[in-house]
Order: sequence, then structure tokens, then C-alpha cells
Amino acid sequence: MVYKVVNGAIPSGDEWMENSIASLKASGRNLVRELQDRSVDLSGDGGEFAEAYTDNNGRLNSVDTGSSTTAGYNLEGGEYKATVQTTGSEETSSSNVSNTTTDTYNVVINILGKCVMTKLRYKFGTNSTLNYSIKKNGSIIFTQSSPHSIAGTYEDTFSASDFDTFFESGDTCTIAFSSSNSDLWVSAVADAYTGTLFSYTDYNNVCNSSGDNYGFTAIEADGDDVIVKHTIPSGSFTSTISNSFLTALVEDWEIGANIQYKLTNATEDSGWLDYNEIQSFTAFTSEPTILQVKLVPKASSPSAGFPSIKGCALYE
Repeated sequence: MVYKVVNGAIPSGDEWMENSIASLKASGRNLVRELQDRSVDLSGDGGEFAEAYTDNNGRLNSVDTGSSTTAGYNLEGGEYKATVQTTGSEETSSSNVSNTTTDTYNVVINILGKCVMTKLRYKFGTNSTLNYSIKKNGSIIFTQSSPHSIAGTYEDTFSASDFDTFFESGDTCTIAFSSSNSDLWVSAVADAYTGTLFSYTDYNNVCNSSGDNYGFTAIEADGDDVIVKHTIPSGSFTSTISNSFLTALVEDWEIGANIQYKLTNATEDSGWLDYNEIQSFTAFTSEPTILQVKLVPKASSPSAGFPSIKGCALYE
């Protein structure tokens, strides 16, 4: 909101503050828009930091894409999303194969955001034993050796703890089914996340027939840990910083959502601060090195992936 300053009237402190915040918001969001288009130089005398999520580590490569960042990255849209757990839809397919030799059938899935497989349903026919492995970028991260010896329909469920690593934006997931018996008949189903954290776009002969067989769910998270973690370049802010302002270029929003952030170094922590407000906190004694941006879904029945942001800008 902006306030008109009328000649002869004295604006209130709140009105002056709102006008100042409106200017800071516009400046920060435009800086993110510039970064979406190209790399830009930030001022060498400090006082500003910004990032645009043109890829999962950002235009300026400030995002920590390891386990500290729990928000889901959407490669297609270029934003980080609140990874709200959702049941989603299901994709199904089946195929009959007369297989007389040991063989492996693969599906390759393009990963667009931080996610994990949570369910796999499959069927196989008579006189068949079935093994499968789940691979990340060609390396096996999970195997099932002859989980069942009788033909039928089965369901395997997984949690994040079943895997040594999560799938990240740009990864590929390969699920390889193998059988040493004839009359192999396989179909599979998995829960699908309603956001765009993965896509079925690159199949490799799933039982001699391509189809939408597998799926993923975003890593389960809530408003306490949906984080985008940034490394702040040295010299960006003073060693005695005690005030800050952060804004974000928001993509998906609904009433009740929120965005918070905090600054830290090896020993100091500003605490969580609301965005789009000029904030004060205990003065640091050395410059902050980490910015964490928290995406907070609304408390009741949040939309999957809301809120999401395309970048952020921070001023001292």
C-alpha cells in the first residue's frame, strides 16, 4: 500500500514507512527480474544481496543445493516451492511380454525438483520372478531382489530414510525391472505429486511399451523446514548489521501463506524475520555468511507448492 502525501499535511510514521517499504519492494523485485535475464554486478561497497532461481543453485550460484535446502525446485518454472505432502493422482500402465532370456526393462524419468519415490505398485505374471533397482544418474540407490515369488499384485512403499540421497533438479531416475523367467507381465503405479517436480518425458522401452508407470512425491516438509539456503559473498554486509529488509519475487501465493528469513554466521543468528518489513535485531559482531529463506504454507489445507518464489533480494 502507498499513501499520498498531501501538501500541508504531516504524514504519520506508518504512512512514511509504507511508502518506504513500497520503494524497497519494487527495487528488490526488479533486481531479481534483472538476474532472471542475465548476471549483474552487485555494489562493491555492500548493503545488498540478491538471487534469481534460473537453475537450482541460482544465477549467482548462491543456493546450497544439499540437504539444507528442503524446498522443491521447479526446473520448468524457475522457482522454489513449498514442498507440501500430497496424495496426488496416479498414473497406470501395463504390458505383456513373452520373454525367453534374462532381460531388464528400464524407464528413465526426468527430475525437476527435490523429491523422493514413495510408492510403487507392480504386477507380474505366472512363472516369473521379478527384481528391480532404483538408480540416480545411473548409480543404484535401492534394490529389491526377488521380493515375491508368486505372481500377483504388490505394493512397495518408501520413505526418505530408505535412500542415501534425494533426487534433485536435473537428475534422472531409472527404474530397472529384471526377470529370468518366461511369461513376464509387469505393470506399475506410483503416487504422483501434483506440482511439477518430475515429468514423464524420456522412456526407454518399459517392457517393450512406454507408459506412465512411476511417480514421486515431494519430500515431506512443513512451515518449519521448507528452506532455501544461500551463501552470502564476503563483503556483502557490515560486520555490525542490525537492520535488514528482504523481499521476494513471488510466483504462487494464497492468503495465509508467509515468507520468513534469517541471517547467521558461525556464532550469531538474527532469528526468523518476516519479509517485506524493515527489521531490527541484535547487532552482529561479524558479517553474516548465510541467508535462509523459509516458505511457510498456510496452516490449513494449503495448496501444493504454495508459496513459491523465483528469487529474493536483501538490503541492509
